Amino acid sequence: MDGLLVLRFRQVENREILDFGLNSEGVLCFRERVCVPKDFDLRQSILQEVHNSPYAMHPGENKLYRDLRLLQPVKISLWKWQRVTMDFVSVLPLTPAKKDSVWVIVDRLTKSTHFIPVRTDYSLQKFAKLYVDEIVRLHGVRLIRDRLKIASDRQKSYADLKRKEIEYSIGDYVFLKVSPWKKILRFGWKRRLSPRFIGPYHILKRVRPVVYQLELPPELDRIHDVFHVSMLRCYRSDTTHIVLVKKIEVRLDLTFEEEPVQILDREVKVLRRKSIPLVKVHWHNHGSEEATWEPEEAM
Repeated sequence: MDGLLVLRFRQVENREILDFGLNSEGVLCFRERVCVPKDFDLRQSILQEVHNSPYAMHPGENKLYRDLRLLQPVKISLWKWQRVTMDFVSVLPLTPAKKDSVWVIVDRLTKSTHFIPVRTDYSLQKFAKLYVDEIVRLHGVRLIRDRLKIASDRQKSYADLKRKEIEYSIGDYVFLKVSPWKKILRFGWKRRLSPRFIGPYHILKRVRPVVYQLELPPELDRIHDVFHVSMLRCYRSDTTHIVLVKKIEVRLDLTFEEEPVQILDREVKVLRRKSIPLVKVHWHNHGSEEATWEPEEAM
């Protein structure tokens, strides 16, 4: 038992300390981060999964203090309607003119907006003509000023001093990042300890400096195959690192769901004012040594 954490727990119950507190499951936290006791085996188990698990794919020591990619600065508009953003509101009831969507065009400087009724089957040429008729006709076209580019490039060079560019080549293999989606809030379990990468997958094309196209398996044929470099991790050949996408049932939005498989044990956690029945749960895609204690009512 960690004597210091026991002391902090009592101080929290007596409201004698501010930085420490209890989360909704009664776990001691320091500024919303779970406190881990001074138990060598427990800490080694956590570090082992974060650094060595084929699911975690720890990106290396440099990632702990340095971003993996160079800054892609957002250019600043100096005049209205110099730069715009666009989006579509679709699947709407048909109008008398047979329009079923709205094309939303927003000026990034003034935030003024145009709402143009359109159809989802319009061609690119049709949208281009609409843009000229509805936007260029009213607001004209302005060129980017040289001084804006100079200032933006200067800011980019300062930011890149502390960053490292990541580049991949056609033919390289990379892991693809996926995000956990849980039906149940897992007791004392940090999101970063869950499986986060699948693959490896073959790079087919470099679309832009920080965007790559991957060769995805048939199981992911409904997912867009172009990804930002922040979602990729370099793969170095090791058969133990191959994680099949079927094992974690990746969804179309690149998330996966963790589900309980079996209850291994039970106990009651006694707090000062209440008792919490707990069950030890074996999770899908995890070994029995990774079983976690969960509130019984949540299961």
